[in-house]
Amino acid sequence: MTAPARRRPVIHGALACLEPGKWVDFDEMERFMVSENHTFDMTNLDWKLYFYDPQYGNLDYFETWPLLQTRYLLIYFFEYCATLGILDIAYTYPDNARPDYQGCWGAEELEFLSHCDGLMQLRLTELGAYALGLQKEYGAADDQSFELQDTRIIHKGMAPPTPNHSLFLNKIAEPQAGNTWEISFLSLINALKSGETSLKEIRKFITDLTSAKPGKTLNKLFKEVEKRSSAVVEEGEVTLVACHLEARKQILTDQKLGSLCMPAGDRHLVILPGKKEKFAKGLEALGFILGGVLIFGLI
Repeated sequence: MTAPARRRPVIHGALACLEPGKWVDFDEMERFMVSENHTFDMTNLDWKLYFYDPQYGNLDYFETWPLLQTRYLLIYFFEYCATLGILDIAYTYPDNARPDYQGCWGAEELEFLSHCDGLMQLRLTELGAYALGLQKEYGAADDQSFELQDTRIIHKGMAPPTPNHSLFLNKIAEPQAGNTWEISFLSLINALKSGETSLKEIRKFITDLTSAKPGKTLNKLFKEVEKRSSAVVEEGEVTLVACHLEARKQILTDQKLGSLCMPAGDRHLVILPGKKEKFAKGLEALGFILGGVLIFGLI
């Protein structure tokens, strides 16, 4: 085979001609490459290649572009470009998807020549455009791509939103028709509940994405969410202990122990978070220990 350094720059040059975000048929892409002279050699000695039998299945009798270059493109786009995120691809089952090889001796009964034969369409991603030098930055949205309207974020760009933008928008807002996301009390509460973001980060994301500051309605929504999300705060785990009435009374009236716990009902105490060890030592000073079983008959 020829060196990859002679093939891949040609393919990259052809990919650089694609419009990011627009789907293109693979066959159309291949025709474009041939017509615009984005061609390359796969081997130096085609006549040495054959199906099954070196005499009857010799490829020297056939046009080798569909058998070699086409398959190389399919595999390169599928295995390399799509895997790296350079391309998005549309794929179907390879069986009889490209029967152009079945006229070759020995290949009549093959259902496909490559498992990548099912690649039908491709689309240059934003990452691909950046890697090919078509964009100076990756992941930075165009100022005009997203628009903030009250509590809605609307995508107005030609290319689809990048995965990182879509994922975060889906986390903080409810997807609507027409590339629109609706920010609601419930969507913000659910975003905060996951523990993966904060209201400060959400505000910054919206401002950076839309180049607009939240309006009166959205600010009111943020304040309500902030109030509700901070009204009840988890501060750690506590230890619940059952007590005899006399022991409970002594503990609560003790100057040190009383500050380490709180009453819970008539027969229980709650040891405050992080105070269990001090509570146990103070309990021993009163002549008690943290036992495993409470004998209520002694109450």
